[in-house]
Amino acid sequence: MIKIDFDRMMREVHNGRIQSTQEIKNYLESMKEKYMCKDFGFAVGINDTVAHKIDEKFFEVGDVLSIDTWFLNSTGDLWVDGAGTVIYKSNVTHETIAFTHTAVYMAVEFIREKIAEQLVEYRSGKRKREDVRLGFEDYGIFVEDLEDKYIKNDGNYRIIRGLCGHNITHEIHGGLRICNYKAKEYKQEDAFTLDNRYAIEILVSGNGEFDRETWKTTDKSISAHSEVTIDISELGVIKVYGYDLLDHIYTNNLTRS
Repeated sequence: MIKIDFDRMMREVHNGRIQSTQEIKNYLESMKEKYMCKDFGFAVGINDTVAHKIDEKFFEVGDVLSIDTWFLNSTGDLWVDGAGTVIYKSNVTHETIAFTHTAVYMAVEFIREKIAEQLVEYRSGKRKREDVRLGFEDYGIFVEDLEDKYIKNDGNYRIIRGLCGHNITHEIHGGLRICNYKAKEYKQEDAFTLDNRYAIEILVSGNGEFDRETWKTTDKSISAHSEVTIDISELGVIKVYGYDLLDHIYTNNLTRS
């Protein structure tokens, strides 16, 4: 599975076996060949650079590396999109990274739980198939509540609101924005629905702001990035791509009554 190879690459970066942006590119090219993907792309944000830009360098001990990757499948009609953040050759845990990975993990679990409840009703005949859905607004409220609970009380960092998740089709950005807050722009039909693919994506920095020309955080704080691709079907919510290695650890560290 391509997801397993991405996890392995992130571990290799963290442990220092992959030492530069060019070596990340080489690894991803080998993944493209292995899975016969039509196309791929990536971005590497280092320290205060948001991972929608490529910082090209040899990594240094303690560098915070946010790595975003995307692949087009062998038939050329569907993408996966995933990202994660690690600290190069260091076992120190930074609260920004911890929160980012945990927030995505918990957001996916929230979607999974809500869709599962509705699928039970659908199978019992109490709900129509087309009514199995979770509004993007409900999702945004959930993530905003996470920010209120964990960040505003305990940390000097914020979710970057200018960047968010999206649906995925034959285009990597399928046209729908999935905001990590209660957005006024949503229409009634904007929702997670069956037989569709989505990227759940959260980025964090000190003040939640960045410069769109340089992709640097405006307060020079580090940026962290987590993103997973999920499929929603009658089987439920399945995570098909993204970086999982640290999610359970961070969830255990942050979850409290």
